[in-house]
Amino acid sequence: MEHRLSVRRSCVVPLVIRYRDETLPTCLTHNCSRHGLLVSTGEVELPRGAAVEVKFPDSSSVHHLKGWALVIHSQPGRAGVWFDEANKSIGDHLRDLLERSSRLSDKTLKKSIPG
Repeated sequence: MEHRLSVRRSCVVPLVIRYRDETLPTCLTHNCSRHGLLVSTGEVELPRGAAVEVKFPDSSSVHHLKGWALVIHSQPGRAGVWFDEANKSIGDHLRDLLERSSRLSDKTLKKSIPG
C-alpha cells in the first residue's frame, strides 16, 4: 500500500466526492498516481481514514465511473485518496489519466527545448 512510491503526474480532472450524506461541490484533482489522487476539497476537510465515494462525471462511459476510496491524508482544502486495487475500472481510469498527462508533459517539454 505504499502509495508514495507511485509515479505522480499533474492533472486537472473534475470529480464529485460524497462523504456520508454530503456531496462536496465539484472537486478538481491536482495530481494522480496508479492508486490515488490528490484532490481539492474546497473548504471541507475530510477526516483521515474516512471512506468516500468518488465519481468521475467526465468519463466516456454512459454511466458515471465511480468507486470508493480511503482518505489517506488530509489538510484544509485538500485530501489524498487511495483506491483499492480490487476496483479494476478505477485502476484503468487512473492509468489512462497517467498516460494522457505523460503524453501532454512530453509534448510541452519538446516545445520548450530550442532547436
